[in-house]
Amino acid sequence: MKKLKIIITLIFFGIITQPRFCLTAIKSIQLKEILSIGTLSDDLIFFLTSVAVDEKGFIYLTDSMDYSIKKFDQKGMLIKKTGRKGQGPGEFLFPVIIEYCNGTVYIVDQNRPGIQVFDDNLNYKTHVSFNAPIFDLEVLNNGRIFVLSPLLSELPPILQINGNKSAILDSLMENPREGYWKSNGKFEIDSQGNIFFVASFEDNIAKFDKERKLIWKKTLLGGRMVKQKYSQAAKLTIPTEMIYKDIAFDKFGNIYILGGHVAEHRSRDVYVLDNNGNHLTTFMLQEPSHFLYIDNKNFLYSKAAEGTTLKKYSIEYVEK
Repeated sequence: MKKLKIIITLIFFGIITQPRFCLTAIKSIQLKEILSIGTLSDDLIFFLTSVAVDEKGFIYLTDSMDYSIKKFDQKGMLIKKTGRKGQGPGEFLFPVIIEYCNGTVYIVDQNRPGIQVFDDNLNYKTHVSFNAPIFDLEVLNNGRIFVLSPLLSELPPILQINGNKSAILDSLMENPREGYWKSNGKFEIDSQGNIFFVASFEDNIAKFDKERKLIWKKTLLGGRMVKQKYSQAAKLTIPTEMIYKDIAFDKFGNIYILGGHVAEHRSRDVYVLDNNGNHLTTFMLQEPSHFLYIDNKNFLYSKAAEGTTLKKYSIEYVEK
């Protein structure tokens, strides 16, 4: 487990429902900044790692270096901060993933197993057990929780948590070193239950139906491979750069994929695909980011200023 913890740390540091129609005549996409929260000179945000937004526009984020989660109003004013360093209920070691659904906030901590659950006022409610690393999380409106773990043997490596610990154990790889990097990535689930998966360390974007049958598979960078190096601490070869960093849907059901270290503009290029995997356009974020989030009002959020700033943009479509 010590080796596995080293691997996970290297990965993180190194690197709603959707309509069924698409806007297919996009010539380009432009972003217009409408809100900025935090700066390098204040202590509002120390290191932003993920964001979620509720139906009223309240913003929730994980601040990993402050061992906390924070809630802001629509104008960017801090409403509440919860958390401190520790391993007890409502405490954190390095919170990295946040999800909001139906008045509930879900938190994944890189250095603690499972999922901590809070209400929308950031009061601790409960803990959901899971005995493997979680690299992405999706909570649907019906309350079902899905996690992506690189130790799962199935492809895509996504599991619905049902509280049955033996079922989770049965789905783990016998040898997690085999296929570990290939199964690492991000995912989204649409209203029909289709799963959209992007690999972190391969040029691989795929759509699966709710039965996990492959619908299509795409590459955007000609099958580009990432650089690797041997880690003496982990006793295996690990990637040193990422192909893709995140995935999100806009209000038209188009797919936004954040490029990583091998993109033309490192960690800034966003590739836009339609529901069938056709590449519509590419646009660029103002600053490098490790995440991309689009809320239910079609506002886009990303990181800036080395993780001390959250930017909110309106998406402006230029049609052909």
